[in-house]
Amino acid sequence: MLTIKNISSVGLLAFVTMVFFVQNTFAQSSTFRVMTAKNTTFTNDGANWKSLRTGVQLNDNDKIKVDAGGMAILVHSSGKTIEVKSPGSFNVNELSGQAQSGKGVAGKFAGYVMDELTKGADKKDSRYQQNMQFTGATSKMSNSVNKLCLDSPNSTNIIGSTVTLAWRICDDAPKFDAPHSNADKTNADRFSERSGSDAHNPSVVLTLTDSLGTKIREENLDVNALSLDVSSLEKGKLYMWSVHLKNKPNVKLTNNTFFILNDEQAKQVEAEAATISEELGTTSAWSEIVTASLYEQNKLYGMALSKYRAGIERDPSVHEYQQLYAKCLERVGIMK
Repeated sequence: MLTIKNISSVGLLAFVTMVFFVQNTFAQSSTFRVMTAKNTTFTNDGANWKSLRTGVQLNDNDKIKVDAGGMAILVHSSGKTIEVKSPGSFNVNELSGQAQSGKGVAGKFAGYVMDELTKGADKKDSRYQQNMQFTGATSKMSNSVNKLCLDSPNSTNIIGSTVTLAWRICDDAPKFDAPHSNADKTNADRFSERSGSDAHNPSVVLTLTDSLGTKIREENLDVNALSLDVSSLEKGKLYMWSVHLKNKPNVKLTNNTFFILNDEQAKQVEAEAATISEELGTTSAWSEIVTASLYEQNKLYGMALSKYRAGIERDPSVHEYQQLYAKCLERVGIMK
């Protein structure tokens, strides 16, 4: 029979066991998540080696082995990355020591990046393959010359005094195409390069209204993009825009919007972007990608696309960066 003293002892033992279990669980928490890997394996028992792939979580007691010609890009819980390109075996806890924790902002948005890469593995069920043409792959789709397609986000938040609105006849080449060079160019720069005399720019009518449909601006244009000065518009408000062919009013794009962040919202995003730069630096592809994630989470899609392109231009060999870019294009309605 259990006495009160024995029951107390059993309760204490159970409590100690629970504490040990919780501590052990935290000790085993993920240190790295795999961004991408090639010809690399890992083990957590020193005997059974498994192929390392995107999304795998590595703990401090794990070990990875990189074969000749192999590589692995690992995302630390702090948001920093470790690139392992030299052949050999490496203890994860030693690699972890190379990644110093910052303020946690980079880690937060790095987590969003990894979540995006590891969800929805079946790309055949999405428009992913269609959008891969923007990043260098090819995909054939039938389009009508009697249809307008978006070349800028169908809905986006913006910071600053300008927003780029863009469109095209659907059989034209997309302006948000595969990154080539000059990562620091603005969207307007990229559009203007393709809006010369050789470009197919039909006459259109652009209409800008407030959220209630009150017309703010309407003009005829012979270009396929407009860098619109919004400095006179009220911040913290939603605006709508549409465009239609001048000679075919039924050929149109409607229900497109942009929202101008107020000063407080803009400052918060800019502060987080600055912190990411402090934690990850300003010269790496990964820094560009994590900043793109920050912008995307805040629905600043135009800025996000620019950062994704910059990341791809810095390191075009990482297919996952192109995958993120294609997903963002799909999300904002930019299709071929």
